[in-house]
Amino acid sequence: PASAEPLEQSGKLQVQTASAEHFFDQSGNAFGGLHAALRQGLMTSKKRIKPGKIEVSADKTALIINYTTEVTTLDEDGNPNDVEKVPGSKEIPVSKALSNIGPEDVPGLALDIVEQCKYIPTSKTKQVETLLQKLHPTWNSKVHAGDAERRRPSNPTGTRSTMEPWAPAASTNGSSRGPGWRPSDFLPAANEDCLDDYAEALYEDTMEAKAAGAKKILRLCTNAPLLEIVASHSMVLGVISRELRENAKRSHDLTIAVTGVFACFSHFTQFHSALTSNQCGDATMKVLEYELKRR
Repeated sequence: PASAEPLEQSGKLQVQTASAEHFFDQSGNAFGGLHAALRQGLMTSKKRIKPGKIEVSADKTALIINYTTEVTTLDEDGNPNDVEKVPGSKEIPVSKALSNIGPEDVPGLALDIVEQCKYIPTSKTKQVETLLQKLHPTWNSKVHAGDAERRRPSNPTGTRSTMEPWAPAASTNGSSRGPGWRPSDFLPAANEDCLDDYAEALYEDTMEAKAAGAKKILRLCTNAPLLEIVASHSMVLGVISRELRENAKRSHDLTIAVTGVFACFSHFTQFHSALTSNQCGDATMKVLEYELKRR
């Protein structure tokens, strides 16, 4: 009592009293509030993605991936206390990707979509493939498939005077090797709408991730009409040129993919200035010199 007044005058008593209020619960229990506060701090949460229905968008240009995010709150003993379910969906455009591949490449596209989307379990790969087949322009229509084959430009010289889609010459021996190869035989499926993601993969720490991004960029470049989209990107050519200079000795797959991109652009004179400004030719020559010395 005698010492309370100086404390009150100095303002310390008010601070202590205000702090003490947090130690009382609504019933006035002296340490109930403190226990609740401590328990609140110890409580943790656990999040789990529960896959849902996969369906086709109304305009038939995309897949709609439905899922539910379950957030489970755990008490201090790790026991479930409360579960909150938040529905969500992700739209994956597929029309452009499907228009650039044949029906035989649909399973590969389905596998790529499942691998890249965390909301689709691998057990639903077949379902994704079935939906993609139904969305493919040639689905259930042999007549349309024959028309598409007849519309392919004829070019017996094997050169490209115009920016036409990839149309490799048929193999003379009937095998899938040599000139009869298609990009889908050795490159992953790619979508120009995901070009930003492929470019960002080049900044990853592992060579595998860098090579995967470069291969998908190469897949886009094998379709000549998409070269302008890739060339107009603010960072693609500059980044892959740098990666070739810095990591050519560390990853054979990355080197092959990047030089393949440069080869696609080199066929068309309108892109030569872009290759020069990004030092793509210089980087390629250094790789060739290194390989020649190594042999």
